[in-house]
Amino acid sequence: MKIDFIKIGKQALAIVKKNRYLWWFGFIIALTSLSGMPFSFNKEDLNNEAKQKATDFISSHAVLVASVLIAFFIIFIILLILGIAARGAVIYSVNLELKGEKSSFRKGMKIGFRFFWKLLSISWLLGLMVLACIFVMSIPIIFLFANKAFFLGGFLAFIALLILIPLFFLFYFLKRYGYLYVVLGKLSAWAALESAYNLLWKKLRESFFTALLFAVLGIIFSAAAFILIIPILILFLIIGLILYLIFKTTGIIIAVILGFSIFFIAILFLKSIFEAFYYTAWVLVFHEIAKPEMKETVKVAEEAETKTAPAADAAKGI
Repeated sequence: MKIDFIKIGKQALAIVKKNRYLWWFGFIIALTSLSGMPFSFNKEDLNNEAKQKATDFISSHAVLVASVLIAFFIIFIILLILGIAARGAVIYSVNLELKGEKSSFRKGMKIGFRFFWKLLSISWLLGLMVLACIFVMSIPIIFLFANKAFFLGGFLAFIALLILIPLFFLFYFLKRYGYLYVVLGKLSAWAALESAYNLLWKKLRESFFTALLFAVLGIIFSAAAFILIIPILILFLIIGLILYLIFKTTGIIIAVILGFSIFFIAILFLKSIFEAFYYTAWVLVFHEIAKPEMKETVKVAEEAETKTAPAADAAKGI
């Protein structure tokens, strides 16, 4: 099967442009992926005096620090829940639009929350599998390095890396296809993963080229976003210089805060649109490669549900 990626890209752009409520799903998803932004922190930048001041502040304001940490944890959990629901919502809404039916942000999120536990189960299952693979592979490597067998340990680490790359590729597609099977096929988490694995095995070449294309699109998006934001950075460098001449250090602080805020908002806005496009394109690709398998999978799931329904009703009667 040959996939017309240009046609899919144009269709995805048209859907996202016409239905701007999809941007809000992208906005929520973008908020949950901010950890991927290029910010770094180097412990060596802190001298002993700064470390001591930080330690003293934490000791004298333990309640405040604990409250802030708890608040951040709660916000993280809320964003995690909203992010997973938004992924289900955008898949469901795009599928409705393809059928010629209308959706909305409210309707989409309502459905997204309905699939929340199934989508979360897929993430947890795959996450545990990844951790298990890394743990099993790391034990002999750590043992060899601990016994100063550096050459053999390094060689084994290289082999482990070669094994992990295709495994990560597998988990990536299991998650993408699993989410789509849960929302569009209304399958359980485990059944969705099984169907995702079968689909990947049957459409390995198409899946590989799809992932490669999305990776290229991600690089193009990052480069385009950076180019678009350069004028903003130049503008605030000029503003920062002017404010420095007027207010000295305070002016620089004001310029940095304003510049970072606008930079953050611009990146978030662009990433929101890209995430909406990304998931829309995935739904279109899924429709192309999984249509025959999807009908058979849903049919089997419905038959299984029909068989278990009488038994469940009988149990209730007892």
